[in-house]
Amino acid sequence: MNFSHHAYLYEGDLDTNLRFLRENIEKLVGVPAVSYTDYFECVRSNFTVADSELFISKQSTMSFGGGKRFFILVGQSFTPEAQNKLLKVLEEPLVGNHVFVVVPSSSIFLPTLLSRLSIISGSKSDFDDAVLFCQKFISVSLPDRLIMIENFLKANDGDDETIHVKHLVKDIFGQLEKIFASKLSNLDESQGVGVGNFLVELLGVKKYLDDSSPAVKMIFEYVAFICPGST
Repeated sequence: MNFSHHAYLYEGDLDTNLRFLRENIEKLVGVPAVSYTDYFECVRSNFTVADSELFISKQSTMSFGGGKRFFILVGQSFTPEAQNKLLKVLEEPLVGNHVFVVVPSSSIFLPTLLSRLSIISGSKSDFDDAVLFCQKFISVSLPDRLIMIENFLKANDGDDETIHVKHLVKDIFGQLEKIFASKLSNLDESQGVGVGNFLVELLGVKKYLDDSSPAVKMIFEYVAFICPGST
């Protein structure tokens, strides 16, 4: 890692990129990141204006050791208000401050904010077969869908509250949306209404994944109940 720029955007898998940044900062400073007085980390599902204000207050103080300072901001999403708050800080950075923003994709950001960041394509999600998962999910019965969900959560450490798992479930919901949206033009009227209603409901359900502590398993199981089968 070099520090030729003051602000970086890492896009890809949140957990993997966060670990990468921590490890490299620890190599540089020689102590665990959490023990380094000039290290700040804020991890959120949905990064809000309050989170931006917290970061701004932290970065405005002087360095404890007189060296480099590191700020890692991680979010599945960033509200427009949060992005606008960050903009001024990134336009006028303090000397020695280095900011790392970690998101699934740079596409979630406003162009004005992106122009202040050096974009790096980091590690992608380990779950690359979302399409295959969705195709099977659609074709099997409800009991089998619930078993698939159980196995999926167990395969990802069984922790349905981690940012990593929420990111993977969002990938799956996004693939379901694409699959059924592509089918709409080839369905008769009654089937089209059913699929259309599912897509509307799915978009609403996805928003709950951005809550601070979403019940991911319950949300996933609800989608299993309402998802149409193969048509």
